[in-house]
Amino acid sequence: MPKYFWKGIDEKGTQRSGVTQAINTERVKQDLLERNIALLSCVLHKKNILFRIIRFKQKIKTEDLILFFEHMSVLVSSGVDVAGALELFISQTSSEYFKDIVEQIASDVKKGQSIALAMQKFSGVFSFFMIELIRIAEHTGNLGFVFLYLAHYIKARQTLMRDIKQAATVPVLTFVFSLIIIIGIFLFVVPQFEAIFESMGKVLPKSTRIILSISEMLRTRASLFFVTVFFVFGLIFKKLGTRKKIRALKDRFLFKIAFFGRLYLLSDLINFLQGLLMFTKSGISLKPALGYSQGVISNTIFKSKVAFIETLVTQGKSLEYALRTAGSKYFPEKLVMMVAVGEQAGNLDEMLEKALALFQAELKAKLHFLTSILQPVLLIIVGVFIALIMFAVYLPIFNLARIL
Repeated sequence: MPKYFWKGIDEKGTQRSGVTQAINTERVKQDLLERNIALLSCVLHKKNILFRIIRFKQKIKTEDLILFFEHMSVLVSSGVDVAGALELFISQTSSEYFKDIVEQIASDVKKGQSIALAMQKFSGVFSFFMIELIRIAEHTGNLGFVFLYLAHYIKARQTLMRDIKQAATVPVLTFVFSLIIIIGIFLFVVPQFEAIFESMGKVLPKSTRIILSISEMLRTRASLFFVTVFFVFGLIFKKLGTRKKIRALKDRFLFKIAFFGRLYLLSDLINFLQGLLMFTKSGISLKPALGYSQGVISNTIFKSKVAFIETLVTQGKSLEYALRTAGSKYFPEKLVMMVAVGEQAGNLDEMLEKALALFQAELKAKLHFLTSILQPVLLIIVGVFIALIMFAVYLPIFNLARIL
């Protein structure tokens, strides 16, 4: 754990200073306040600067989070108190960074804080969704169940992200490798023909002149300028993408992309159903569960639809009516029908689980289709493009041979 050099003033007005270990500066401030010392300044101890730079880049692995919640579920469900369960986990985890965080949480819990409040200080590790669910579970008394459900939720998310990455890896690698080949042709192959064309003294076909112009441009500083401009625009777009209006436009556009828009929607729909189920199974009524589940939705358009559904449910409407009113574009008819059956039979959670499994299977099938179709299509497109380049390069030679 890093060390911090601090300066402060105690209740008598005396200036104090020292070196203390803490996970961050906020923790130093809290520890000093417990000693009736007001923090004036706090800097990383010189000997720990390099250590802190290395640690800053570290992130908690998904596997560590899953292990943490599974461990807490087993022990808490067995009757072990939260503080004791945290202490036992500290001795088992291999991640020093995560161990420091859990130590701070355990220390706060021993001082009487709730585990949700202690976790809130590490919002970069535990999401708002997790913290809020744990806070509710502390009041309802089913903390062990919620820990287990969180472990299952993170596993499901990990599987989903792995499937998406696997589906995208091969097409992306194919595209990048093909792009390298095409650029290599322009930079190293096409220039070899320029001297031949000059010696011919003939007017070159338009297609050949275009290929030669592109090759020449890529070999000048103009190409570096265009790459720089493209990079700058990418950074600007990424920065503007955090603004609410720009993000809404981007999210709306993503939904309209053929095939990929459906994948994007399915991903958010699955996250929404997982979050909703997690809260309803924790004993939360439907209305607040709809509000809390918005925390797992990334698309602002879809999130606004869920907020609209929450409003209708608050007004006394059924979930079926709210989903149907929100539109089949975002909530498929089969989901609405399954919710209707669940509300009438009194087993809404069971029907939501079936709907979740149905949409997960659909997403997996579409990802498999993407993997099996997109790569051959990319290879065909690249092959045709390379063939056109070579045809444009050899066309003057063919014409000359025909004359001779």
